[in-house]
Amino acid sequence: MRLTVATWNIHALRGASAERLRRIVAALDAHAPDILVLQEVSSRAQTVDTLRDELATAGYGYFSFSGPRVRRDARDKAYGNVLATRWPIESLAWPAAATWPQLLVAGSIATPQWPVTVVGAHIPNGSGNGWEKVYALESLAEGLAALSGARILAGDFNEPRSFEPALTSFGATDTGHTDGEFTDLFDITHPRARWQSAVDSVLHPDPTRNAWGGRFAALDAGVALEPTHLVRGKQKRWFDHILVAGDGLTVTDAAYDHAVREGAVRLSDHSLVTATVELA
Repeated sequence: MRLTVATWNIHALRGASAERLRRIVAALDAHAPDILVLQEVSSRAQTVDTLRDELATAGYGYFSFSGPRVRRDARDKAYGNVLATRWPIESLAWPAAATWPQLLVAGSIATPQWPVTVVGAHIPNGSGNGWEKVYALESLAEGLAALSGARILAGDFNEPRSFEPALTSFGATDTGHTDGEFTDLFDITHPRARWQSAVDSVLHPDPTRNAWGGRFAALDAGVALEPTHLVRGKQKRWFDHILVAGDGLTVTDAAYDHAVREGAVRLSDHSLVTATVELA
């Protein structure tokens, strides 16, 4: 059987109106996905409940929301991730310590073929969160390596800076070097190489060089990785991705919907990404 996964950072869902929610769900449903992974969904009960109802009406009757979970300090996140599907979800506790657990959602999806583990991630940006971004990537890599079987990872990773000529993280210098140390806005200092290693452990395009054997769905399908976000309206960023790992998953197609952020009615500042996977 084939299934289609869609991932989208819906920044607009922070306090979005019911009409905007309907437009977002319609944009998702136009791709006929079976599994949805959404980031930056407001923790406000009204937003979550309205989104759940709209998705159920569109055929996504199974819904899991990762937030809110409150930190002891003031640096909390008032949003989480959504995992919604056409098939039952068994929510999974994340098998690694996480500073912001609401930015990870995981579930075993009971597809008609066999269960598939789907992980949704929203890695915070480094400009406002510093080394917290790296801690989140390290938790993600550790958890992915601990999970077994067929796995699909989808989300907004706020990385890398570039894939060419080699994967380069935002922990590197402007010339791509990772020597020395980096001090963030909270005066926390670690080696730049740690930042690069954390990005490699999740997103290195060579599955033998990341921590969990993940393969980029787009590359498996013969589709070039495309920028999905613009910083300050002009700097291209390759932030939103779908990866697969484990036996029995063959990617047959991948696509980017840029109209949702570039069209006359912009629904988000991120593109929507899809991948179609054959289970065999």
